[in-house]
Amino acid sequence: NFGGQIELAGYDMDRRALRAGESFVLTLYWRGLKPMTVNYSVFAHVRGAGESLWAQSDSWPQDGAAPTAAWAVGQLIMESRTLTLKPDTAPGVYDVEVGLYDEPGNRLQLVLPDGRLTDNFVYLSKIRVLP
Repeated sequence: NFGGQIELAGYDMDRRALRAGESFVLTLYWRGLKPMTVNYSVFAHVRGAGESLWAQSDSWPQDGAAPTAAWAVGQLIMESRTLTLKPDTAPGVYDVEVGLYDEPGNRLQLVLPDGRLTDNFVYLSKIRVLP
């Protein structure tokens, strides 16, 4: 979960192999864990070596139609994001990561099952960019 406030309940990807300049759809399933007063933005990134950024989608859930401050506790929110690789993305394997941040840009940290805090994003999957 993120900051004890939001749980990533699951995700789907419509493809995991594509070419530079092509897109894939990432569907995220979120659940509010407690009432929130902050509207968090979701980020979904495709990262390569050295934290290089090859695709990104940053916005409020459902492109603003489902702000986190309006979520009911336990409500499942589904949203889809299209991530388009940069045209100069080299063939290889890349990471897909997601997280949440507030208006000033402070990211919510992941909370492990034992209560320890860890990173401020989660790796979901890898994609392969074909030649």
